Amino acid sequence: MKLLGPTLLASIVTAGIALSSPSFAAPRHGGDKPQACEAGRFPGHHHFDHEMGGPPLLRDPSLSEEQRESIFKIRHAHAPAQWKAGRALARLRAERETLQLSDNYDAAKGDELIAREAEAYAALLRERAATVREVSAVLTPEQRSRLRNREAEAPQQPGQGPGRRPR
Repeated sequence: MKLLGPTLLASIVTAGIALSSPSFAAPRHGGDKPQACEAGRFPGHHHFDHEMGGPPLLRDPSLSEEQRESIFKIRHAHAPAQWKAGRALARLRAERETLQLSDNYDAAKGDELIAREAEAYAALLRERAATVREVSAVLTPEQRSRLRNREAEAPQQPGQGPGRRPR
């Protein structure tokens, strides 16, 4: 039994192509919505924006091209260590939370995990401080002052501001 003739099949395929073509011509995220990162999944500012001009400091119009390049190199050099420290901290935090919710809580193991988590957090903070010190050395006194003012005005509670998530 013949279900579709060649003319009907060709008509259906042509209609499908014609109806889907406007979606290819439209902007990826709509007209006035903020563009997303390279992968197109998360619109808005990200901590390590690539297509959006980088972190806010790198978009400062008073930075020279040499300063931008130096800051990028500093951040790029410190990124693997910060990532590693952050992953270690997350792993230890997850272990501690799992232990806290377990039926047989071992206080000695809990204390050990808390101490190791504190060490991992300190390592992450040391790495961030080293990055800030190196970046600060590249800036002029006026730029350092502006950076301090910007950080003083930033929201300090979790869940407020870009890149911050509530716990």
